[in-house]
Amino acid sequence: MSADAATPAAPVCLVLERPEPDGDGIARRIERHLIAIGRNDLRGRVHPIDWVLSHHDHLALETLAETRVSYRAAFPFDGQELPDAVGAPELEDLLVPPPSTLEERTWRVPVEETRTIEECPGCEGAGRVTCGRCGGDGETTSGFGKDKKTSRCGRCAGSGNVQCSSCEGSGKVLELRIDEVRWEVHQDFDGDEAPPPYHLLHGAGATVEVIESDDLREEHLERLEPDLVEKARALVATADARDGTVRRQRLRVTYAPVLEVRYRLDPATRPDGEPDGPATEGRLWIVGTTEQVYAPGIRRTWMNLFIALVIVFALLNVMLVGFLLAAAVGVAFG
Repeated sequence: MSADAATPAAPVCLVLERPEPDGDGIARRIERHLIAIGRNDLRGRVHPIDWVLSHHDHLALETLAETRVSYRAAFPFDGQELPDAVGAPELEDLLVPPPSTLEERTWRVPVEETRTIEECPGCEGAGRVTCGRCGGDGETTSGFGKDKKTSRCGRCAGSGNVQCSSCEGSGKVLELRIDEVRWEVHQDFDGDEAPPPYHLLHGAGATVEVIESDDLREEHLERLEPDLVEKARALVATADARDGTVRRQRLRVTYAPVLEVRYRLDPATRPDGEPDGPATEGRLWIVGTTEQVYAPGIRRTWMNLFIALVIVFALLNVMLVGFLLAAAVGVAFG
């Protein structure tokens, strides 16, 4: 499964540089995040303990694959003359340019040199077939019992047969070969499944590298970071294993630095100055060059309010149901 590939572009390594993080910088970024989500009550209480700088990546490979098939098709014969018998072109010899973009398309062409006249298989050359409405009786019935009536079939006019739709009454059909070329787009993905979620990368200043060619080769993949090359090779191998011929491929690599932080959340202080419970630990992620924070353990204020409203609403419903039941019991036994 291959095709002539375009000359690869000059190698351009996909590298993201980010300065080594420090505890004070991480703490300041967490403080800004708490302000942004309306959690001023947590300011000064979230302290980074340790952190690990890595990266988060997502690879998407689109492949335009071409397949070719031939089949016989039949059409009504209207007496037209057949062309001189000459050699029909082979399916694989058809010169059909693929789409210039990654889009699905189907191209069909009748091969006139393969035309033959055959007896119609639908009516066996008779030109007429049994009427489907009356079953060949020429009559139809309507009504039940005393109201049952018999009348001449309106479809076949009482003859019991109608013109064959396959040959239009000639008893013969024109058969020829149809060559079909299909272009289908297949998609393969590979990416980190651990937090943060993939959709955060787009708004986090992630680097996006797009490599497009008639057929991706090793020279193209060398543009990537070494740890991404193996993932890209696996995607290309999956695409190559499918039926068809590769006509175009596009590899999109989304790559962003990710700082995983383990933090300690100090409890709130009660009016008497004592902590309101023990400290807890959690994890958050600082994503991309714009330092988007993903902290599933720290919810926005509106989310807390929403949860509280849901609880209150549920309690009110329970109270209402209890009141209605008590009223119903009082009426029943009053």
